[in-house]
Amino acid sequence: MDTQTIKRQIEELDPNVHGSLKNALAIKFNNNGICKAETTHADDSDRFAGIFRIKVDEINKIMPNGTIPYIRKNHPDLYKETNNVEQRLNHVWKNGLQGRASLEEFRAVLEEWFALYMKAAELFTITRGI
Repeated sequence: MDTQTIKRQIEELDPNVHGSLKNALAIKFNNNGICKAETTHADDSDRFAGIFRIKVDEINKIMPNGTIPYIRKNHPDLYKETNNVEQRLNHVWKNGLQGRASLEEFRAVLEEWFALYMKAAELFTITRGI
């Protein structure tokens, strides 16, 4: 997938629903849509962001273009569940940054969020015969 397509997909994400995903992807690309040189995730001052970016990178490698619109239209329950878990993830992330949630709590919700995205990708690829 070229960087312009990725940039367009980032811009199309609803920040009220996919705020964490949009922010993590936007960090990776500058205003010209060119991938920034990445540092190791261990260098992140925000350990939550580093862990989140690792999962986003995994999703980007696996999820075919068009998965989210397909799931929104054809599997609304999965789409709603993904959004609900993402809202919980945002909540735990904010609480973690304030010292009110542990990294382990964040990882647990992140794994749940990741599993839902993998399920979405699997449904899309099976349906599309990819």
